[in-house]
Amino acid sequence: MKRAVIITVIAILFAPLCLYANGSRPKGKPASLLSVAVAPVDESLSLDNVSAGDVLELEVTLLSHADLEKVSLTVKLSGHIELLQGEVDWSGPLKSGGELLLPISVKILKKGIGKIKVRAFSRISETVSFSASDTFKIGRDEDKKPSRLPIKEDGKGRNIIEHRL
Repeated sequence: MKRAVIITVIAILFAPLCLYANGSRPKGKPASLLSVAVAPVDESLSLDNVSAGDVLELEVTLLSHADLEKVSLTVKLSGHIELLQGEVDWSGPLKSGGELLLPISVKILKKGIGKIKVRAFSRISETVSFSASDTFKIGRDEDKKPSRLPIKEDGKGRNIIEHRL
């Protein structure tokens, strides 16, 4: 088991060197062994104008970039959203290139902002773990007014007034 963990860790550490040997490495965070996304089944759906009582069909996609013995997936709903159908917790193995599709149905209880946060997690040893997450916003808060931020001075004697939307 220790040998398999050491080989996996070495492969993970050297994978970026092999993938980007031509020098075209993208900037930003290193790639995770997991990818997760949540999106509506109907891509033409306008999420800014959902009304109370609307039912949305969504799909959670989990993709593994390595053989993982145990992957956990958690879906959390916040705001005025109720789960009608689907799983909010999943756990199991995923093969490299394996894809898991979980359909979920949610009902909008009240107009406003709701969020669906999806998090995938896998631990391959006591010290090595990987995670990925995605947040999906539904609706917008029409009653929210811009809030004024503290006034700043620009160093030339002028005041800068900013508002947060």
